Amino acid sequence: MRLPGAGCELQLVPPSRSIYIECFAYHIGLNVGVCLPLAIILYLLPRGAARRAGGLLAAVACAGAAYMLAGRVDASWTASFIISSFGLMSLFKGLETAHAAYPKGADVSLGTWVSYYLATPETKFEDGKMVPAPPGTLGARTKSLLGKFAGYALLGSFLTHFPRNEPFDDSAVYGRTLNYYLLEWMVYFFLAILLDIGALITLAGGNLPEEAFRSPLWLSSNFTDTWGRRWNLVIHRNLKRTVHKPLRSIGASARLGAFCTFVASGLVHEYTFSIHNRAAWVPGHACIFFTIMAGLMIVEGPFHDVLPAPIQAAWAATPAQVRSVGLGLISAYPFGYYFLPGWISTGFLESSLKVVPTITCS
Repeated sequence: MRLPGAGCELQLVPPSRSIYIECFAYHIGLNVGVCLPLAIILYLLPRGAARRAGGLLAAVACAGAAYMLAGRVDASWTASFIISSFGLMSLFKGLETAHAAYPKGADVSLGTWVSYYLATPETKFEDGKMVPAPPGTLGARTKSLLGKFAGYALLGSFLTHFPRNEPFDDSAVYGRTLNYYLLEWMVYFFLAILLDIGALITLAGGNLPEEAFRSPLWLSSNFTDTWGRRWNLVIHRNLKRTVHKPLRSIGASARLGAFCTFVASGLVHEYTFSIHNRAAWVPGHACIFFTIMAGLMIVEGPFHDVLPAPIQAAWAATPAQVRSVGLGLISAYPFGYYFLPGWISTGFLESSLKVVPTITCS
């Protein structure tokens, strides 16, 4: 690690008020000005062919509108990410509407439908009803959000203290891998913060939101656990409804369904990258990354089975945190090479770190 020079003066940089105003303006404008009227229209359409056509039209129109909007406004990277997320979630909601793949009970009333359509993470439904938030959930999720804010601020402050945000020697494979691994945490914190804010909005209304993340970089036991049960469960649910389940219903194997779902994940990430990383987007890189992750999931089971029993037992006895770090380091290089470059070169760190207080040394 290249340690910074001593003798600098620590300064606390407060969050940027302007970036909060910008991001909330886009978020509220797109949700209230576009999603809410669209949700009402789709709800009023009769089930069947009319709603199917309306859902498909909404999916294509909103995804296209988000792409064109981002190209015509001078938005920060973080605001561009908000726009891309609107386009992506509108795409999924439209497809789910078209194929009636939304949760049971979501269209019982206009209120439940609007809650399903607008909330990210979406409201949890069980037995056809929205699940009320248990007492104390709002406070617990608030504490969790504050913890992520603190983690993002501290790690971001540490990284930005080094040239090119690289505390380790990037010319060596080990150093580059460690740099990429730390940036995995930055991407996780950023996404988790945004989704936790959305969850708090749902909780404030008295309803329980679906989980978004389940400590994927800290409690994963293998890649299947990471991608299937812990990482970005919002997109996981959307892809399961619109890709995996339809494929399984026509006879595709579970393994083929999972692989095609990862390819679809790559495609929708290509779409979002073309918006918030527009100036540095390399077509195909997101698909390559998710194809690699799908390959790791496919081979890890057979690989584990051929290992000697003592090694299998030692791996099972290894603390989850150690296993998670190992999995993160394995995925760090493809993540850093195929997923991350456009984020970094178009201003991910510089823009997103403005939402938290940071410490600089000058």
